[in-house]
Amino acid sequence: MKPELEEIAAFLLRQLLEKGADDAVVHAHSSSLHQIKFANNKVAKTGTDDAASAIVFVAKNGRTAMTTLKRFDREQATETAAKLVKFTSSLQPNPSYAGIAEGSFKYPSVPGFDSSLTSLEDKAVDLVEKCVNAAREQGAERTAGVFEWGTEEEFLVTSRSVEARQEGTSLYFSLRAMAADGSGHKVAAARKLSALKANEAAEQAGELAVKSRNPVDAKAGNYDVVFDPLSFSCLLDTAGQAASIFSVEAGFSFFTGKQGTPVASPAFTMWDDGTLEQGFNSTAFDDEGVPTRKNLLIDRGVLKGFLHNTSTAKRHKTQTTANAGLVAPEPWNLVVDKGKHSLEELFGEARNGLYITNVWYTRFQNYVSGDFSTIPRDAAFLIKDGELTQPVKGLRVSENMVSLLKKVKALGRDRQQIRGWEVETPVLTPPALVEKVRITRPVS
Repeated sequence: MKPELEEIAAFLLRQLLEKGADDAVVHAHSSSLHQIKFANNKVAKTGTDDAASAIVFVAKNGRTAMTTLKRFDREQATETAAKLVKFTSSLQPNPSYAGIAEGSFKYPSVPGFDSSLTSLEDKAVDLVEKCVNAAREQGAERTAGVFEWGTEEEFLVTSRSVEARQEGTSLYFSLRAMAADGSGHKVAAARKLSALKANEAAEQAGELAVKSRNPVDAKAGNYDVVFDPLSFSCLLDTAGQAASIFSVEAGFSFFTGKQGTPVASPAFTMWDDGTLEQGFNSTAFDDEGVPTRKNLLIDRGVLKGFLHNTSTAKRHKTQTTANAGLVAPEPWNLVVDKGKHSLEELFGEARNGLYITNVWYTRFQNYVSGDFSTIPRDAAFLIKDGELTQPVKGLRVSENMVSLLKKVKALGRDRQQIRGWEVETPVLTPPALVEKVRITRPVS
């Protein structure tokens, strides 16, 4: 991070305290994000976005407020401090605020900086073109998608003796392949270029596109479903959000009142891990500066607890899980324990069912009960006698999230890290076989 950003962040903290703030947090970010978009097998757009900003949090007499600083100089910092403390004083007390973490801390080493990304721009177009060709070699006619990579530096300083800094890199690749009326979609995400399986994702997307040509309308009913990591992660992302105590308090969690009870099958164990190697959102510290760790959310089907920051932990008489969000605790990386089966063995366990590779528009009819629906997108297939057969279309998964998790019968042994449009929290998951999933037809 540029020295002046750290200097101004520290200066701003001092100004906030001098103006009368009881607690304050300044979290500065500096990033450089590169992007290549491609369509119809050709690069369509390239761009770079260099940005710097700081999230500023203030508490005074039980009142709290936040703002974002985008201009880094002493004049702006002084003006921001005066206005923010004055504005905070005019607010109503925040009954949910109970303080921030008391430092200082020692931080874990979270590997995830790839120096080669600083010179990747010259080779990135070649990487994209190779992936497009890999999909076409599988029979895809057209491809579209995006390749993003970047570097980020953070500096966090608080009124509670916390001073923390880190740097990291990230890469994300998404390719959708089309072949006549068939399509396949795959993604890849990593912290280092050597761990990014972009070419493999492109090949798989192309293969799925070809295999899914000429789909027929599926019949409604209850099916044993093999969910690909991409489709399963979309569902698990909602489970991660439901595990935040904020969702419970706000009335948006299907885990409300279920701590210590089964919310999934004994085959299912899920963690939140802020220290995950190659985890897309891995970080050494949360927004209060607390060192991150692994938190067991669901242990062999039983809900073990919720994600907290310091304030929510005090209200619920527990300890922070290092998932601040100063307002709402959030998961970092969701990790599902792997099973023992290959994908083909899961098809064999399903015998007669469905293989769903992707979903979108996951929407809840009732957050607390967990009733939801989602629409399979791209390649989906009937499974007959343990083998993929006819590609199908016109499906809707109409289920209850807790019920679905309880019907997980088996998990694959190969995990993929998924991050994407409908997967805001990165998820490391194997494919999953879920029994008796309710499949309906979309209403036209």
